[in-house]
Amino acid sequence: MMLLLSTTPTMVSAEVVPGLYGTPGLIDMPTAETMDDGTISLGLARLPESLRFTSSFQILPSVNLTFRYSGIGDLEGYAESSGYSLWDRSLDLSARLWSEGRWMPAVSVGARDIMGTGVMASEYLVATKTLTPDISVTAGLGWGRLATGNQIARMGTRPDREGGDLGGRVRLESLFRGDVGLFGGVRWQTPWEGLSVAVEYSSDDYSAEGPFGVSPAKTPWSIGLNWKPRPDLNIGLAAMNGRGIAFNLTAILNPRGQDLVPKPEWTPPANRSDIAETLAGSGVVPLAYGELRDACRLDVSASGVRSAAVAVDRAGRALAMEGCDNASVRVVREDMALSEIRLDLSGPEPKIVSVGPATGSVATDALRQPAFEWDIAPLVRFSLFDPDHPLYHDLSVAVQGSYRIAPGLKLAGQLSKTVTGDFEEMTRGTKGSLPHVRTETYRYAQETGFRLDYLTLDLFHQHNAHVFSHLSLGYLESQYAGVSAEIYARHPTWPLAIGAELNLVQARDFDQQFGLRNLDGLAKVNGHASIYWDTGFHDIDVQLDAGRYLAGDLGATLSVSRNFENGWEVGAFATITDASSDEFGEGSFDKGVFFRIPVAFFSPRETGMSAEARVSSLTGDGGQRVSIRNRLHGIVSRGEPSTLSLGCSKSASCF
Repeated sequence: MMLLLSTTPTMVSAEVVPGLYGTPGLIDMPTAETMDDGTISLGLARLPESLRFTSSFQILPSVNLTFRYSGIGDLEGYAESSGYSLWDRSLDLSARLWSEGRWMPAVSVGARDIMGTGVMASEYLVATKTLTPDISVTAGLGWGRLATGNQIARMGTRPDREGGDLGGRVRLESLFRGDVGLFGGVRWQTPWEGLSVAVEYSSDDYSAEGPFGVSPAKTPWSIGLNWKPRPDLNIGLAAMNGRGIAFNLTAILNPRGQDLVPKPEWTPPANRSDIAETLAGSGVVPLAYGELRDACRLDVSASGVRSAAVAVDRAGRALAMEGCDNASVRVVREDMALSEIRLDLSGPEPKIVSVGPATGSVATDALRQPAFEWDIAPLVRFSLFDPDHPLYHDLSVAVQGSYRIAPGLKLAGQLSKTVTGDFEEMTRGTKGSLPHVRTETYRYAQETGFRLDYLTLDLFHQHNAHVFSHLSLGYLESQYAGVSAEIYARHPTWPLAIGAELNLVQARDFDQQFGLRNLDGLAKVNGHASIYWDTGFHDIDVQLDAGRYLAGDLGATLSVSRNFENGWEVGAFATITDASSDEFGEGSFDKGVFFRIPVAFFSPRETGMSAEARVSSLTGDGGQRVSIRNRLHGIVSRGEPSTLSLGCSKSASCF
């Protein structure tokens, strides 16, 4: 009703709207539309007798990947306890075959629940055409669940049990097979900006959820309202096929866009006595400063800003204040010089003259870093996808500290203590028949006392401009202690790098203090050889690791990620080893997603901190690696010359 209080109607073009499945849709049915390239959306949909959490990523301009976690069959519980007859995980993939033209509609093809047990399993071919700036129409053909109503044809036979008992396998044998259903609808962008109305004719009669207590559709028709009060928020309300009211809320983030919280531009202070004072408060730490032939030379640490490009830009502005017309800035991480950038500072903005690998060692005598650093901060942990308790949480306080003993040699640790949470209630544990190298995680998580999360002595060494090494000794992570050795080499002109890692480990006691324990079947010696490829295609990186995992299984992990200029990273991985699906247990093999979100995206000030996570839908014991902090690829790649070229241009400042 509040919407009727708006003043003069404003005519606007129809916008792409996320439906109840988290992807562009009418209400429950898909459309052929796509989100902006790189868009990430997080959605919550409350339907009659079910609940859906979705996370969607527009991987490429025409390709979308969506993960969904659904509670089916409402038992009048709550989302954080079971509350439902079934908690189901599903993964969707869709691709736009061609974009809309003057006469031709946009056409997309998609598959829902492509690797699950089959509750959401369906495929579709859909077309959407904009008739006027305010009206679009959609028509499509559906298979599987999208053919349980309004069937018009049949294409072969579809298996009864689509995903198998263990799930985790691609449903190749059932794709686009069986009955074919017809669906469609209309969306009208009302005269009030951000408000649209959709009418939908569905081919899903909800019989797939009937065994879990969900009532069938009484009519194929649904009608819904959608409101976008701002570009990054979507609210939907719909009368669903005679079954009741559905509500959905979607947050939309675009890593390619501006930060959510605007930041004032950093400028060097007018009154300063030296380069260190000039850069004070910039997030860039000067390590060494001097004259090099015809240019000023400055080594900087970029740990206080989100990217090396920001560090170079601010260093250049500071050097211009020092009266330098030409400068050489070297980006340093962990006392390793990663890249060298020549700048022309004679104009109003720093301009890049050349970018390449750094030469020479890092100077340490002119300016000094603080030897000891520490911080105290909240530590939030989650455990997801337990069907008996889908969300566990823990809020702890963590104290971090590091001591720089010598250049490249550092002692670092973290101590944490639970403040509140429910990890001690975890019950879901081991599965399959492999050594329990990860499925006893719940026993570690149940500890709420003081925990030594890690305590390591790390040695970083730069052999030359292209070869680096890292040695880590101590309590490497919450579950394993030992020693890890890594070597990494990048090619000077190719978009390739290679690496190798060898670990010797032993399991830690569950209390995560100083004790160790024997773990039957643990491959104490494990490691991998790796190849890293910067494809140059839409900021996509590919990584392949092959070797021996903690449970002794042999195999490889393929990771594909998209790295954005402003520090975001979103990716997915899959691991295939010689362990069978039965040995692995539910899920069949290890797979999941990972992401890195720069805190600066949400913060009022620039910072180098980021939130990072790696999430598996069903973690097993197969394909598991030791979690090593500060692996070399993550350090070196963020200071690569190619990364700097993306973040800056030769004719303008970096940001």
